Amino acid sequence: MKITIHERAVITESEMFEMGNKWKSATGLPMNIWIDENQSYKMGGHGKRLKFQLDANTKMDIHNSSVMGLDGELKVPLPKHMGLALRDIDKLRNWVANNRYALELVADVKVPLDDIFPYMIKGGEAASPEAIAKLNAKVDELRIDK
Repeated sequence: MKITIHERAVITESEMFEMGNKWKSATGLPMNIWIDENQSYKMGGHGKRLKFQLDANTKMDIHNSSVMGLDGELKVPLPKHMGLALRDIDKLRNWVANNRYALELVADVKVPLDDIFPYMIKGGEAASPEAIAKLNAKVDELRIDK
């Protein structure tokens, strides 16, 4: 597993308000996540990414989170106190891969997160190429920069 440690591990609370939070029950993942939806990656000098909670608690906890790039790579080492199993990180990685095109356009403010989220692929299993192609077509349909 490749880990890049040059990116900031901490996101300020003001940056968190620039990210859309999604409950684990909405994504089908074992953890809550925060998705960049305001080009904060450009302001922060890092790549497109999302934040994920380091445990399976229902309550959102921004102080117990880490970073994954939209390439599926962890951007900081995982802490020893993490309350997730490595298979949970793999589920997140699959979810990111399944929804990468949508996540990239949400980060670039070309598709509103609330508009595309109902069509995103839920859960942490690898989706079929057909399911990903169907999502990507819907993303293109919903683009606001056409």
